[in-house]
Amino acid sequence: SHSLLEPDEQVLFRRLGVFVGGFSLSLAQRVVVDAGGDPWSMIDRLGTLVERSLVVADGEGVPRYHLLESARVYALEQLEAAGEVEALERRRAEAMQALVEDFDAAIAHAPRFDALVQAIEPEMDNLRAALRWAMSNPAARHIALALLAASNALWIELDPFGDAIAQYLVARG
Repeated sequence: SHSLLEPDEQVLFRRLGVFVGGFSLSLAQRVVVDAGGDPWSMIDRLGTLVERSLVVADGEGVPRYHLLESARVYALEQLEAAGEVEALERRRAEAMQALVEDFDAAIAHAPRFDALVQAIEPEMDNLRAALRWAMSNPAARHIALALLAASNALWIELDPFGDAIAQYLVARG
């Protein structure tokens, strides 16, 4: 199936491999579209990948997308071969930073905290992956600290004694 894709569809497919546990359309647009690129043209290419069963769209209304694990492994291999892993990891981390900073800013004005948490909860796997990448990359330590700081209330709500404490201890050291 991959070899039958147009070159721009192949680029999108391999870049989608960076996501863990799925992704929203808006997150994908932030991460996989190059600076100056058209984020809306990505929707057509994503539709082609869904039609060809390389990407799965889940849910009614606003779908959430994911690659089957075997397709994701292949996409990651293609991402590595293209030399794009570092750039896409950084983009995902920066997109997650923006997402949790928006979440953190909205807490003060939100009538319902639980609704905010439910909206961001599907991205927790991507947040964890972005945090692991940023913690393991000395040049991205500032992103790791920003992710931790802006997501503090989220960690307390969803995982009070798990990943957050371990990550704080690593960041501190």
